[in-house]
Amino acid sequence: MLNDGGGDDLDEWPTGRLLSTAARLVEQAWEQSLRRRGLTHAGVIALHAVAHAPLSQREMARACRVTDQTMSRTVDHLVRGGFVTRAVDPEDERRMRVEITPSGVDAYRRVIELERDDAPGGDSPVAVSDPATLRRLLLEIVRSHSTPRDSPGSTHDRESPPLHGM
Repeated sequence: MLNDGGGDDLDEWPTGRLLSTAARLVEQAWEQSLRRRGLTHAGVIALHAVAHAPLSQREMARACRVTDQTMSRTVDHLVRGGFVTRAVDPEDERRMRVEITPSGVDAYRRVIELERDDAPGGDSPVAVSDPATLRRLLLEIVRSHSTPRDSPGSTHDRESPPLHGM
């Protein structure tokens, strides 16, 4: 019988399967961690957009590379959670201006801390004994599969903005 690495023994799994499984598990842990804080991944990206200055919803949508309707739903959720306020823009009454609240600033800072490999309390979704080595290897994988920005077919313009330099 051919051993294709399909068994339950993780030590026998192919590297690609381990990597994609690890990515899904980390993503699930991240989403649970955000949910406990009343946030979503989209909400964190939106908070990042307004962390330094108020923006119109349209400006936020453009910065986050989503539709106006998607940003409207995300902002609705953030308003209900007390993370942002939405008010008529005093400079243009046709626009709605979104501003982060002190509660939003606090939540955003805590999430940024969680993103760090050495998050206090072991609350990072990526808890490994040697985060520097993991990071180096992940960068090697990403770079080896990345398309240069100026080449035809580059997806750079369609990617989400990085979070806090991540």
